[in-house]
Amino acid sequence: MEIIKKFFENSNSTWKKIIICIIIVSVLIGIILLIYCRLYKNQKNEKETLPNESSLELNSENTNISTKTEIQWKTENVKITVKEDSITRTGALIEIEDKNEIPKSWGVSFAIQKLGDDNKWVDLITKENITWIEIAMSPNENGITQMQVDWSKIYGELNPGTYRIVKNNGTATLYSEAFTIQKQEREQEDKIDMIKLKVNNRELEVKLEENEATKKLVEKLKNGDITVKAKEYGGFEKVGNLGFSLPKKDTYITTSAGDIVLYQGNQISLFYNSNSWNYTRLGKIQNVSESELKNILGKEDVDIILSLN
Repeated sequence: MEIIKKFFENSNSTWKKIIICIIIVSVLIGIILLIYCRLYKNQKNEKETLPNESSLELNSENTNISTKTEIQWKTENVKITVKEDSITRTGALIEIEDKNEIPKSWGVSFAIQKLGDDNKWVDLITKENITWIEIAMSPNENGITQMQVDWSKIYGELNPGTYRIVKNNGTATLYSEAFTIQKQEREQEDKIDMIKLKVNNRELEVKLEENEATKKLVEKLKNGDITVKAKEYGGFEKVGNLGFSLPKKDTYITTSAGDIVLYQGNQISLFYNSNSWNYTRLGKIQNVSESELKNILGKEDVDIILSLN
């Protein structure tokens, strides 16, 4: 400090002025640089917070998408009805009415619940583990899907009571309207499992299968004999129209001589040879050989008379 003090004392006034100017200029430059740095930093921060044009366009598009009204599928727009006239102890026809703007498809899987004594729904226990083959069934133009539900292999025959069907389409679980299995009238002690078949003046005995079709056939026969005008067909059967329909449960089978089957729900076929097709079994002629049956039936059209006695 002494050196600097002596320097100013010995220096003339001109040097003093120059040094003072340099100091003032340096201070001003420093102030200017400081201001510039602050301004640059603020500007940079503002650029980082503002989106560029491309991001503005993207955000604009996203905004438009998010503001569009999404089409929602609502369970309250769906109704599952069990067709009353189709209900048996082994199955029923259900109708799914979907009033949503875009109706959904439905698989064939289902479950059944029973209404208990405490008015609570209880899941029925299946007979065995079930593996479903999911076949998508699409609704018609009115949003209606119909499907035949057969629960005999899953639950067996349902006892009298109130039930509902449970369906799941992957989005929600829905329940059908409740339906009732009525208590059946007491069956006769001597169950009817044999009927008579008359053809070309020969009377034959037929052992009936145990299914819904034969039960309905017996009910019809209680009102009187049934005559079927049967035509010769294919060199293996006589086939004719019953004049009414029976509940069918067709399976692909190979027939043999003496078999009687239901074809297309309203036709009866009596076989004297074999054929493979989708039929519902009704019964089999007893105690007649294949050659004898062929002779009885002949090669022409015949009248087949069915009776209980």
